Amino acid sequence: MRLRHLLVLAFTLLGAMQIHAQTEVNGMKFTVLSEEERTVSLTGIVSNVNDSVVNIPETVVMEEGGPVYTVREINVSFSLNFKVSTVNVPKTVTRITRLSGSLRFTHLNFAKDSQLKVIGANPWGRQCIRGSFTEIVLPESLDSLNQKAFSDCSKLTEITLNKGLKYIGESAFENCTSLYGITLNDGLNTIGKKAFYGCGQLSEITLNEGLEM
Repeated sequence: MRLRHLLVLAFTLLGAMQIHAQTEVNGMKFTVLSEEERTVSLTGIVSNVNDSVVNIPETVVMEEGGPVYTVREINVSFSLNFKVSTVNVPKTVTRITRLSGSLRFTHLNFAKDSQLKVIGANPWGRQCIRGSFTEIVLPESLDSLNQKAFSDCSKLTEITLNKGLKYIGESAFENCTSLYGITLNDGLNTIGKKAFYGCGQLSEITLNEGLEM
């Protein structure tokens, strides 16, 4: 009986941990990154958002009356939601691992005082950000654009690289076939292989001294 009681207690605690690990807010699922730091990631495939504009919140509450968690990461796809055209990223997000959408996904906006540091590539090298953007302004806080960050964004014609950017990864802008011009900032240290491969309209790149390619 004692063993049975312990097993029931263990499963009850495990169930409670699983409940606390995830929550859903306005059709978006958030998963805990760190209990100690009270941080979460926007995760999964979102298919039940009814608005064309998605405002990702800065904070969420995992359960009623519980502590507040800060949204630090985005690792999500809106590709099954054909209404979403604009995603507004809050200042609290420091990393975007994945953020994709349908052909109607045309606007990606960052908060003025954004804390974003990394637009990353996942271990399999698939594109991080995917949409039908024509122009993107990166936040000043960003320092790394990793592998395939904007690859295959075929409608992207212009991108403003922030002054703090230090690293552009391999194939970061590969097959951005409409991109026609780009200026690289003085703080940029490294550009990976094929960063601009397949950018047939790109006629001019301004480089700074000391750049590693």
